Amino acid sequence: MPSLASTDGTSLYYEESGTGTPVLFIHEFAGNHRTWTAQVASLGKTHRCIAYSARGYPPLFSPTHAA
Repeated sequence: MPSLASTDGTSLYYEESGTGTPVLFIHEFAGNHRTWTAQVASLGKTHRCIAYSARGYPPLFSPTHAA
């Protein structure tokens, strides 16, 4: 599962496809990396598409910290 790890132990899941000029897809509150499936399929023919799930969204979750 592709992910980027932060120094605080948080990991962000991402999907990448295509080649060329990169386009980063950032979802809103109710979405995740899959929100952009149709756009990635279309733009992935001519661009490098990167869609990720923000901190706390599946398939990876933020670690819990004691307050």
